[in-house]
Amino acid sequence: MPSFLAVQGKSSYCRGYPWRRGPGLGPIAEGKDIICLIETHEHEGCKTPLFEGYWKMAVWNEAAGNGKGYGGIMVLVKEKEGRVIQLEKTDSNKQFIWLKIVENNTLLRIAACYFAPQVSKIYKKCGLDHNDPYATLKKDVAVFSQRGDVLLVGDFNARTANWQASIFSSEVNDNPIWLTEERNHPWDRISEDAKGCNHFGEELITLCGTFDLIICQG
Repeated sequence: MPSFLAVQGKSSYCRGYPWRRGPGLGPIAEGKDIICLIETHEHEGCKTPLFEGYWKMAVWNEAAGNGKGYGGIMVLVKEKEGRVIQLEKTDSNKQFIWLKIVENNTLLRIAACYFAPQVSKIYKKCGLDHNDPYATLKKDVAVFSQRGDVLLVGDFNARTANWQASIFSSEVNDNPIWLTEERNHPWDRISEDAKGCNHFGEELITLCGTFDLIICQG
């Protein structure tokens, strides 16, 4: 399985981070095969750069009225002999992209995501329900999780505190990462953001529990 790094937050190329005012890609990418940059604020007049030896995919939305980029997702995957990288799907509202990576007979699908905060006007503008922010993503996970491993990364604007998805073993669910109702399982979380869970956080935890996913960080 490739190593992975997700860089989240105001990691905007247009504002200079991490290429001009930050550490550059080198220290960030060291030892990593997959890099995800969220909120790039890319637009036609200012594109995120290409990097030798990396396959790149980037999407963004254009902000109304000023031509600037809104949100934005960039994924870099290190090119390697025997590694096949494909863009599988781009969400029509540019909230996420799906990549398919095949290596050593192992298939991994990655959704790199950026979901605006619940108060954002983007939901009304795009005809989306901010009370069910991951509706489209859930439909994709339902399909792709039946075909192989799935990894969701990025900025979901979801505060989950120390909560973890509940995954229970049963006759029809023999998932090796199943959780018990006891609190001694190895998937407990200690988050730096312990201010409580918001609505998006509750929705993310529900999504993960539905599809046998656990929250690894955040």
